[in-house]
Amino acid sequence: MGSAGKPADDISTDPESGPETSLLHGGGSTPKSPPDSFHLAYIIYFTLGVGFLLPWNAFITAVDYFSYLYPSTAVDRIFAVVYMLVGLFCLLVIIVFYAHKSLASFRINLGLVLFAISLLVIPVLDLVYVKGRVGLYVGFDITSVAVGLSGVADALMQGGLIGVAGEMPERYTQAVIAGTAGSVGIASGSDANGKLCCLERELSWIKMELSSSRIRNALGLELIRWIRAGTDAGTD
Repeated sequence: MGSAGKPADDISTDPESGPETSLLHGGGSTPKSPPDSFHLAYIIYFTLGVGFLLPWNAFITAVDYFSYLYPSTAVDRIFAVVYMLVGLFCLLVIIVFYAHKSLASFRINLGLVLFAISLLVIPVLDLVYVKGRVGLYVGFDITSVAVGLSGVADALMQGGLIGVAGEMPERYTQAVIAGTAGSVGIASGSDANGKLCCLERELSWIKMELSSSRIRNALGLELIRWIRAGTDAGTD
């Protein structure tokens, strides 16, 4: 009976009585992140963000080159389907089976190695087999395999990198996302630079043709004048 008459104030209502309530109410001490001297960690995450999207942008912005070599194929559509489907399938496999069995650093480094291999395939293929010739569609098949390998690398690296950055302060996730945007600018800038170089070459060729035509016209006029002067002297 006496216990029933105890006041309800004896019940603990301390908001920091458990870990969940302490997190909700902002209690407890949260460890501070170490200082980022010279923003080196931010630069590293930005560079990694550039790295996992730059290979795809390199492939897709070189559509003019691949369309010239393989004119009867829809290069951009095939590249997009191969890259996205392979990347999605590998990402699902990693999430379901290997996300908790492998280190994120291992997946990131493996993805970087596969990216390097997929990018090296194209210049080696052109040097050894294609050699600038049009219509060698075995080269396109090998290029599509390289694009698929790049999709595997993207699934490995992107999942691990986003997960690692998510465990750190939010500015590092922002660095990764900014790096992906920077990769688009780098690839687009290099593509525009290449097209401007080709345009400048064509303009210089046009100028050369115009100057040579002017020289030919001048020489032709001089030849006509010389012939007329000779005929006038003969008639006199």
